[in-house]
Amino acid sequence: MRVSAIIAMVIGLSLISTATANPKAEKMIGKIIQGFEKVDTNGDGALSMEELSAVGGENFKKFEKELKKLDKNDDGKLSKDELKAIGK
Repeated sequence: MRVSAIIAMVIGLSLISTATANPKAEKMIGKIIQGFEKVDTNGDGALSMEELSAVGGENFKKFEKELKKLDKNDDGKLSKDELKAIGK
């Protein structure tokens, strides 16, 4: 899976309502988790805003605010758990 597709899916997930479980969101999360290691270039088990920016290029700036909203513990990274929590 292309890294740009992973970024697009993360952005798409940030726009999905989290009020109820969403089967499409769960499927997208599964694909993101599969490609997680490609984006996690430092291998720390989380996607930093720098890592997302590096693969997202100019598109990252358009969605940076939305991505930061997904960072529930405000550590500047998106963990697998934070990604899994989207859409639930």
